[in-house]
Order: sequence, then structure tokens, then C-alpha cells
Amino acid sequence: MYSAKIERVRKFYNRTYRIYDLLLTPFFHSGRKEVSDAILKNGGRTLDLGCHSGQLARMLKDIPYRGVDISELAIQKAERNALPNQKFVTEELSKVLNESDTYQNYCLLYTLSVTPDSNALLQTLADKMKTGQRLYIVNHFSSSIWRKKLANALDHLGFLGFHFYFPLNRAFLSKHYNFVAEKKTAFLWTFLELERK
Repeated sequence: MYSAKIERVRKFYNRTYRIYDLLLTPFFHSGRKEVSDAILKNGGRTLDLGCHSGQLARMLKDIPYRGVDISELAIQKAERNALPNQKFVTEELSKVLNESDTYQNYCLLYTLSVTPDSNALLQTLADKMKTGQRLYIVNHFSSSIWRKKLANALDHLGFLGFHFYFPLNRAFLSKHYNFVAEKKTAFLWTFLELERK
């Protein structure tokens, strides 16, 4: 049983999975390209948290890959295109991170903004990851006060849960990770490549 916020996100992506890739791929491609280039260069087993229909998996080809998403319909779409080295599962991200499996690469692409408690997710990741493992994040970050007020208002109205107000917690990340790369991609997405200390 999912929490109310997670269930809201699940229902939204189940309703929109057929058109999601078609409409949003141009907006998301630049961030995925940065991540796939880095992983293809460094190699290693990869866990994609919030994989939707597996677009990153298709860019990684022979890299051992596991994708996780809350939308079972998006996962079914991903499985139809999966290679033998690619596995997909419908599950809450926190539950997957509590498993004993470890990976060289952890990916949060456009995921933090629709996570009910992004700080808790980042803490769980920091606790799980071992020295030298990589975390890849692509997200919009903003500390604007008006965005915070708008986000709070929409959340009270039962909106999807997308966080318009989402500051980059650099102090937390710096405590646990070395910054390997940081850059702006198309549409002002921020790409981060972090190495666990």
C-alpha cells in the first residue's frame, strides 16, 4: 500500500505513460545524454531510480542495468524493449534501496521533484552507497520564495506533487560526495555527477 502522495504520482504516470515519452523526450534528452555518456565511459552496474519507460536503459545498451518505477504501465512498456542485461521492477524507491544489492551507478533523473520526501531519499542513498560509487542527478533546482509558496498551495489542493521549490542542498551533498561534474544542460536542467566519499 502506497502513501497518498506516492499513489497520486503513480496514478498520474499511469494515465500519461503513452504520451509521456513522445511529448517530453526533447526536454529530457540532454540530461539523459550526459548521464549515459558518463556511465558508458566508467562502466558498472546501474540502478535507475524513477526509470519510467526505460529510455536511459536504451542508451546504455550493454551496461548491466536495473530500472525501478512506481508506474506499472510504464514498466510494462520498458520491459517490451528490454535487452537481456536489463531488468525492470515496479516498486517504491525506498524499498529497493533497502535491498542488499549494490551498484556502481545510482541514477535520479527528473525524479527528486516528484518524490514526496526527497531529503529522506538522498539520505537513504548516502547511507547505502560505498566509497567510489557514483550518483547521477538531473533536476531543476530553485530557492525562489514565490515558487515555495506556489508549491505549498498546489500541494494543499492535491496537485501531483511536483516541487517547483527545490533548492540544491549543496552542504548535504558535499558532506557525503565529491563533485565530479556539474553543468547546465538544455532547458536549464542541472546535471550532477557525484562520487561517494
